[in-house]
Amino acid sequence: MIKSHRKEKYIFRLYKLSKRKIDDFKQRTNGLVYEIKPLRNVQGRFTIVINLDKTQLYMKYGPEILQFIKDHKLSKKSYGIWASLLTERDNDGLHLPVYVIQFYKQLEGSIDFSFISG
Repeated sequence: MIKSHRKEKYIFRLYKLSKRKIDDFKQRTNGLVYEIKPLRNVQGRFTIVINLDKTQLYMKYGPEILQFIKDHKLSKKSYGIWASLLTERDNDGLHLPVYVIQFYKQLEGSIDFSFISG
């Protein structure tokens, strides 16, 4: 059996958020596990990162996240799926799992891909 030397990761991001919006998001999604990261080179702005994994625990928060997006009139460019592939090959492919597509269908936004060969 050939050992796979690749790692896939899927996240949902909301970025360029102010501290006020972060606080509102925290209130609406009490119990949701996510990270808050300061935006590089932009003082006072943050990114929320939600890992999309097979447990799908984040799915039940879809309606709250969607309402947050609507209430704050976020541009579709400022949130969405980030799919990352780390591989040892110089060419490879990525297939979005059904659970990632289902979450995207709830919230829409952008879909970004990152391919890293190393």
